[in-house]
Amino acid sequence: MLKDHLVGVDGCKAGWIAISVEADHWHMPELFDSLAALWQVHGGARRLLIDMPVGLPDGAEERRCEQLARRLLGPRRSSVYRVPCREAVYAHGDDILRINRQRTGKGLSVQCLRIIPRIRQVDLFLRSHPEAVGVVSESHPELVFFMLNGGVPLRWNKKSAEGRDERTRIILGTGILTHEELDGMLSHRLVLPRPRPGVDDVLDALVLAVAAQRRSGCMRSLPDEPVCDEMGLPMQMVY
Repeated sequence: MLKDHLVGVDGCKAGWIAISVEADHWHMPELFDSLAALWQVHGGARRLLIDMPVGLPDGAEERRCEQLARRLLGPRRSSVYRVPCREAVYAHGDDILRINRQRTGKGLSVQCLRIIPRIRQVDLFLRSHPEAVGVVSESHPELVFFMLNGGVPLRWNKKSAEGRDERTRIILGTGILTHEELDGMLSHRLVLPRPRPGVDDVLDALVLAVAAQRRSGCMRSLPDEPVCDEMGLPMQMVY
């Protein structure tokens, strides 16, 4: 295991975008078509934070981490989707929504329905790679930006020009990387295969890598004492 190998990962249209840092050396964004391919490159990481649910509910009760994250984020709470139950995640087509309504009494947002294949991929990956459990942790970019912004939720949507400027300013304000390094990362996305990740995808992966640099004692968890799902995966968001 590489002591200072830390990774932030975000899902995008082409697959998974990863940004890693080792001993304060930042690497350009990488694009992977699967988590298995990503793990072949970054399986030696000390910490890998991913913006995708880890641990799935099996009944009507919503995961505690989602409830707590929405309370913190206030006006940005809509960025935290209700995670479907495990049975719905492994269903297909119209059965996804039908099963989730039967099991939880709730529907699912359009945004959540779109990422169900990625939620399924994370769950399958962790269940087949037990060595990754504890290294791969769920996080949320909006929670990290909230922390870096002094505990104040961000004002703008991440896909707007104002939102990109707001997030760029916060990342640069950490002093962890330079304008040139950040500009290089944003420019590098243009040489990645199509469909290329957006600026917001790069910033999300980057801010998770920034959070991964925190010392273990400084990492926060929602909730403080997470419970595990029926497969033994912790249902928590770290930031």
